[in-house]
Amino acid sequence: SGDLGTWLETVAWESGPEHWHGETDVSVLLGRVPTFYGLWFVYSGGTLLLGALRWPVGTRVALGTALLYSLLLCTIDHTPTHYFVPLVQLTALASACSADSLRSATARHGVAGAAVTGLLIFWLRGEILA
Repeated sequence: SGDLGTWLETVAWESGPEHWHGETDVSVLLGRVPTFYGLWFVYSGGTLLLGALRWPVGTRVALGTALLYSLLLCTIDHTPTHYFVPLVQLTALASACSADSLRSATARHGVAGAAVTGLLIFWLRGEILA
């Protein structure tokens, strides 16, 4: 269609300048990390810790994927909630995998309930914004 050049310019902009605006100071970039991970913890309703209770394969895959993805996001100069949607879902999945590996049915239901509650808090508070 003749639009490849425009498309490549858009990808180049979205891959760097739009998210970091030329910031290269390591102290500034690293200063954003605690805020990012704090927001993830809040948006997931604390289920980030629940996913760490046990480490079956599903938990390792889900949390590992989320943590790798988070490394791409944690130094960006803005943190709209839609950046956290995949992280919150992966965290809930990790929590569900951890819950499934627990021997006690009560513990499984409690962990799964907490994970669902975290997702509901995120959704019901209207936190999923552009």
